[in-house]
This record gives sequence, structure tokens and C-alpha cells, in this order.
Amino acid sequence: GRNHIRGGNTDEVMYLVDGVQIIEPFHMTDFYAFFSAINPGLVDSIDIYTAGFPVTYGSRISGVVDMEIQPASESLSGLLDINLISAAAQVQGYQGGLEWLVSARRSVVDKMLGMFDNDYGKPYFHDEMLRLAWEGDTGSIAVGLLASNDELKLRNDDAGEEAKADYHSLASWILGEYSPTDSLQLSLATSYTRVDNKRRGTLDDPIDAQGNLAESRKFTVITARPSLLWRLSDAWLLQAGVEGQYQEGDFDVSIETRYGLLGAPLQPSDALNRDATESRDGTLFTGFLSLQQRVTDRLQLEYGVRYDLQDIDPIHDNQFSPRFQVNYRATPRLRLFANIGRYTQQQNLYELQLDDGLLELNPPQIADQVSLGADWKPTEKTELRLEAYMRRVDDPRPRFENLYNPWVLLPELHADRVGLSPDKARARGAELTLRYQFSETLSATAGYAHANTEERLQSNWRPRPWDQHQAARLSVQWRKGQWQLSANAAWHSGWPNTSRLTEPPTSSLRLYDRELPDYFSLDLHVARRFDLKRSKLEVYLDLTNSTFRKNVGGYRYEQSDTGILADDRHLLPTFPALGVAWTW
Repeated sequence: GRNHIRGGNTDEVMYLVDGVQIIEPFHMTDFYAFFSAINPGLVDSIDIYTAGFPVTYGSRISGVVDMEIQPASESLSGLLDINLISAAAQVQGYQGGLEWLVSARRSVVDKMLGMFDNDYGKPYFHDEMLRLAWEGDTGSIAVGLLASNDELKLRNDDAGEEAKADYHSLASWILGEYSPTDSLQLSLATSYTRVDNKRRGTLDDPIDAQGNLAESRKFTVITARPSLLWRLSDAWLLQAGVEGQYQEGDFDVSIETRYGLLGAPLQPSDALNRDATESRDGTLFTGFLSLQQRVTDRLQLEYGVRYDLQDIDPIHDNQFSPRFQVNYRATPRLRLFANIGRYTQQQNLYELQLDDGLLELNPPQIADQVSLGADWKPTEKTELRLEAYMRRVDDPRPRFENLYNPWVLLPELHADRVGLSPDKARARGAELTLRYQFSETLSATAGYAHANTEERLQSNWRPRPWDQHQAARLSVQWRKGQWQLSANAAWHSGWPNTSRLTEPPTSSLRLYDRELPDYFSLDLHVARRFDLKRSKLEVYLDLTNSTFRKNVGGYRYEQSDTGILADDRHLLPTFPALGVAWTW
């Protein structure tokens, strides 16, 4: 699902496949985005940039998730994977310089959820990927197609919510590379994305709100990106390029809601009626230049600058973003690194917040970031990483939050929906990661992070809703013969939450004045492989939240004989996913 990276919001992360940006690569996009639209069985590796990412990545300010598709290892191979969440099939192979991949996946979670809790409805989705790649002596070309479709029927009987959605997304891309010499590589990446999303629903909770919503979004994004990679000498490497993007969209939203008792302190009136229709188009332009210098065998420097131009009414803005990075190999086992830079993020046309009443795009967000760190390998079995960072954001994008319970199906209809317009934001933290290889069969990774994520509202600094002061993870993997076991434990301090307001807040000090209980989840995986004559069969079980912990994500308020009481709203329950994977 979506990620918060180092204090940033979820819309501040870029997702790439084959080096091409994929817009919202999730199923159930408006409903927590629990599932990736990229079949995990297709992914060979993931590079995650949390700071200091090069100027080639610049349209997001918090992080980059770059996914590489698994190359074909046989002339013909396939995988059939069936579990309690989805059923997936893929076939891939190569012939000479041509490589191909076909994949299809369909959810079965709509059928399985009925076995555990009938309140969720029927979330049905499917996705398909087609990829062709050819590689010759001096060049290569890759063509990709990713289709994602959702037909959702969801309900939350406790909150009186019902929602339906139809999402259809098609992303296609062509990536070509040509190397006329050993020192020069020319690239051209083009992509076309078409999205047609519709959602509608009703809310019936007298103490909260009663209303209905209907929304439609259709948009097209076309991108072209030529670039070059030129090794000037043994000491210098030049990377440069430009990118042009055209966006167009049609948006329509209709909202009618009448607030109950919870809305009196928060809403300007007792009802909301909103009808808006917009058609927009515009262009974005980017230019980037990066120089990598190998000063010595121990010291490498990288200088970069990026230029971003936005020309979508009413925003006509341009920004320069300089960046600098240092890598120093102090000893064969110790590496030190530092980076400092500016990152700019424009609001895309498809991110228009029409459903919350914002009819115009917002100016770009500008983030200045610095991080320092070290990688140390004291022994062959031990790796230690320590990193500290600081980020300051000017002009954070206005957004809307549900103060009491963000985990709802139709957030725009609820009485606790408020607009926040901070003028500054900042994040500071330190992260420590330890990896240890006990033996050839047993390894473990432990991590701890201490951070503060804040924003300035009405001259007061307050925590952002996703702030986690402390977080820890422990992952243990064991593999021997045909067996594989792993355990992943995650804990973090409670997210900020707002106490129920009985009168209008006089300042932002009343917002996010308390914390939810700490979060903890232990996820388990066990697998047994059977080697057949010409194939392999693996039976596995994934158990999320194996301790049956009821993690609190917010509060729903209910009327009782003694007054208004808060009812805990829990996050994902314990869910077993038994599966069988056949590889041939």
C-alpha cells in the first residue's frame, strides 16, 4: 500500500516500473489502497530512496520506490499462485534477444472475507501486465502494458456506510536505449496513462452525518523523456535529460450531507451541498543535469540541478533544485555519506481536490533536506547502518483530515472532516539498522527510528497525523532444505488524535492533542517446497497480526443513555492467507 517516508505524506512518494512513473499503482485507491496493482510475483527487486535521491527523480519530495521486473531465467517458465487473497498466473521466456512476460491476477478476497466478517462487502479487482523486451549489441527496447480494474462494493455497518466504486487504469510505456560507444548511452522513455474512476456511496449515522456522494474522475497523462549518460573520463560521469508531460482531465463531484451533533463545533453550517464540474489541461516541463566525480578510490561526489516548470492554470511556476552528495570510504568496512538538496513537488492535475471543495491547484511544495549517515561492517556477519536527517517544507499543500477516525469509507461526508492549511512543515529523525547472519540458514534484521514530524498551524507547531515518535522492527528468516520460516514484528508509538470537541477550537492547539495506543503486529510466514520431476510446488501460509492484537486507528462516537461514548475503531484483523504456488 501507500507509504509515509520520513515524515512525508503518502502523495509525496514516486513509484516506478522499468524506470517509468506509474500513477497510483494500487487497488482500492480511495479505500486505504491495501493492495498493490503490481503483482508481487513479477518484481525482481525494489530500490527505495528515502533521501538524497538523484535529480533524475524530482517530482516528489519524500521518496522513490523503483521496481525492477523479474527477467526471464528460462526459455519458457511459468508460475501459478493461488491463495486466499488472489489467484495469479504468469508465463515468461526468451528467444534470442527477445524476452517476453504475460501476467494476470484476480482477487478472491471478496469471497474469502465472507468467511470471516460479512461487514466488509465484496472488494473485487484484477490486473494484467504484458512486457516485451529486446536487447542487441548496441541497444535495447522494452514495451510494457499494465491494466488495473476494480469493481468494489464495500460497507461498514457499524458506521452506516456503503460505497461502490469502478476504477479502470491503463498504463503503457516504451523505453529505448542506444549506446553508439562504450562511453555514451542515449535513452528515450515515453508513457501513456488513462484513468477512469467512479465512486459513490451513502452515510447514515445520525450523531455523525447523513448524506451521499458521487464522484467521477477521468484523466490522461502523456510523458516523453529523452536523456543521456556520458562517461567523460575515468573520473567524471555526466547524466542529463529533459521531460515533457501533458495532462488533461474531466472531474465531476456531487456531495450532500447533513451533520449531526459531532459537526456542530467543527462545521460552519449544519449541512453541506457541493456540485462541481471541471475540465482542465496543461503541461509540465523538467530539465536535469548531474555530474558524478570520482575524486579518489575512496571519495565520490555528485553535483546535480533540476529545473521544473508548471503551466497548468492557475499555476505558472518554475523552480530550481540544486543537490549535492558525498560518499567516502573511510576504511574497507566503513562508508560515510552525506547529502543536501532541494526538492520540488507540483500538484498534478489528477490530484485536484475537487471533492473537498478546492477548485484550483496549489503552488508547488518546496522541501530542503539534509542527511548524514554511516554504513559499518565490523564482521563478515554483521552490518550496521546509522542515519540522521532533517527536512523543512515550505508551502505544504492544504489537505483535509478526519480528526477522530480517518479509517472510513467516505471521509468527505463525515462531520469530523476539516481543512488544514499549514504554512510550514518539518521532520527530524535518526534511524539505526542492524543485520546479522547467524548461519547459512538463519539471519535477522532489527531497526529502530526516533523522529518528529510537525507542521505549523496558526503560528503553533503541532504533530502531523502520521507522526511516529518511535518505531521498531524485527525480521527473522530461516531457510533449510525445503522449509522456509520468517517472522516480522513491527511496533510504533501511537499516532496523534484529537479529543472530541464540544465547542469550536479557538486555535490549532486543540487539534491532535492526544495519542492513540501503541501499534504492534507480528506477521508470520511458513512455506514447504516439493521438488517435482520438472517443476516445483510450494505450500505456504501467511498470518498477519498473528497475536490477534486489536490496534486502534481512531474513535467512533455513539449516543448512549449516559451520553456520547467513544468506541475504538480497529485496524486490520488477524487474517490467514493459505496458498499454493506451482513453478515450472
